[in-house]
Amino acid sequence: MITFILKLLIVVYLFYMIKYVYEMLQYNTKASLLTLDITNKDKIDVEMKNKSPLVMDYAGKVLTAGKVLTLETMNYRIPGYIIKDGNALISLDELSKSKSFKIHKNSKVVDDYVLQTHYSDMIGLFSNYLTCGQTNYLSLYRGEQVIPVTKNYRETLVLQPIQGKVIIYLFNPKHEKDIKGLELKTIKKWSIKHELNDETLLYIPVEWSYAYESSGDVLLSHIECDSYPSFLFNYLRKK
Repeated sequence: MITFILKLLIVVYLFYMIKYVYEMLQYNTKASLLTLDITNKDKIDVEMKNKSPLVMDYAGKVLTAGKVLTLETMNYRIPGYIIKDGNALISLDELSKSKSFKIHKNSKVVDDYVLQTHYSDMIGLFSNYLTCGQTNYLSLYRGEQVIPVTKNYRETLVLQPIQGKVIIYLFNPKHEKDIKGLELKTIKKWSIKHELNDETLLYIPVEWSYAYESSGDVLLSHIECDSYPSFLFNYLRKK
C-alpha cells in the first residue's frame, strides 16, 4: 500500500512538473519593458505573471569595511586579493592598474567579499516558497566591453549594477530566430534598449535573451534561480 501511494505521488508530481514547465516556457509576444515606480513585492508578483522584463529603483549601496563597494575599495577591503577566474589566478591590485579588463560572472568573489546579504535582499523581491537553486555572481569590467547575446534559461534572472552603468538590450523570445548567431551590432533593431545604473534593478524573464555594453568601471551583480518544479528541466537543458 505504501509503495502504491509513493508511486502515485511520483506520478502526480511528474504531471505537475510537466504542466509547470510548459506554462513557464510560454512567453508574451506583446511584452515590453515595464518600469515600476514602487518596489513592492506584491506588485512585482503580479507583473511577473505577465512575463515582461521589469526595471525598478534599487538604491541600496553595498558597504564593505564601512566603504561603498567599488573596484578601488575592493583592494582596500582585501589587500592582495587574488581572483580565481576559471583556471586563471589574477591579482586584483594588478588588474586595477589596467586600462581594460573583463571578469565575467564570478561567484567566488561574492563569497570572498561576503556579499550574500545584498543578493538575498534583491532576490527576496522575486522569490517564493518554491524558489531554489540560487546562484550569485559578480562581474568586474573596465573600459569598452560588449557582452554578447545570452539566452536566459533560468526561471528568474536579476541584474543590478553596484558600480557604474550598462546599456542593456533585451530580446523578446519571438525574435530568437532573427538574432541567433548574429553579432549585437546587427540585431539591435529587435531589442528593447535601456540604461541600467547603480540605482536600478532589472528582472529578465525566462526565455528572453539579452546583451549589454559598458564603459568605465562597472561592478555588476547577477542572480539566477529556479523553482523546485523547473530546476531539473532548466539544469538539463543548459548542459
